[in-house]
Amino acid sequence: MHTLALQGGYIPFARYYFDWEPLPNQFVAHYAPQPNVIHLGGVGSGKTMGQGMSFLTSCMTTPYYLALNTSISSFQAKLMFDKLQPYINHPPVERFISDVRNRPYPEILFWNESKFACMTAGHLATVIRGSEWDEINGDEFGYERYEETIWALKGRLRGSRPDGTFRKAQLKITTTPTDIEWLRRWWDRGDKKSGSDKLEPQRYLSLRSTLFDNAHIPGWQREEIMAGYTEEMVQQEIYALFPDWGDTEFPVKFIDACEDVWLNDHMEMLV
Repeated sequence: MHTLALQGGYIPFARYYFDWEPLPNQFVAHYAPQPNVIHLGGVGSGKTMGQGMSFLTSCMTTPYYLALNTSISSFQAKLMFDKLQPYINHPPVERFISDVRNRPYPEILFWNESKFACMTAGHLATVIRGSEWDEINGDEFGYERYEETIWALKGRLRGSRPDGTFRKAQLKITTTPTDIEWLRRWWDRGDKKSGSDKLEPQRYLSLRSTLFDNAHIPGWQREEIMAGYTEEMVQQEIYALFPDWGDTEFPVKFIDACEDVWLNDHMEMLV
């Protein structure tokens, strides 16, 4: 198993164990050495599925690997877990898995002591403080307004595994592009075309995937998805381009004062 994954490569490993093959950007994201990976993706581009399969591969091939998928809500965080259900039931994969749990949060446990979990990070990542992970993915974090949450997640990427090897310590952001200011700054640090004086390609990698990059979606479904979209929605939701809306009419601080995006998660945790 290790020979196939590490010497033969991710593609033959995924073909054999999952009967699935990564798309180009999914392949690049899996092998990316940078500690910060920003993957912008349009609807149906495969960004969530690709990261889920990458998590499974890492957990199966690396003992004590801890992978976390988090998001702004419990529902969004669990979507990746739901997408992986058909694959973890494959006979070649089942023998690597010791348990699958839904409570208190979805997680997959492996015989090699690796773990893949899905949960909300909570306000400013308070829910996962004190924990350590090899890899964390912020799914749809283009809707996370506070950069402090991202830095709190970075603080969870540290330490060594019980076998003495260092944790991977990699943060990934997979999201539809939004007008959130910190997201654009992080993207520019890994995008060589941005012209940013803060470019750090050794620490940041920026990837963009569109609906048309996903060969698994037939043309008629793509056309149907786009049928009711405005031109602005096509640029953002299909081609994963940053919107140019500005925030002068409705500043973020005014919106923050009118809502609590963590209320649903807080109620669920209390239940």
